[in-house]
Amino acid sequence: MGTTIDLENPSAIVDGAIGATSATNNKIVVTEPSYLFLLDLDPGSFFAHPVKAIVVGDSGQYRIIQGNGCPG
Repeated sequence: MGTTIDLENPSAIVDGAIGATSATNNKIVVTEPSYLFLLDLDPGSFFAHPVKAIVVGDSGQYRIIQGNGCPG
């Protein structure tokens, strides 16, 4: 709890709470024990490409940061 997750070039944050809307803030502050998943949408790319950071809390609520990842 209290950990900040930040993608360098986010395009939106999608909040899994009921009735929540997208935000353009690039940081998520974790407020409960959670799992972090990083989904690389174009692995092996030589250029910046889409990624998603997915945070799933013990309560079942989730947040997704959509952005661009560095080549790797």
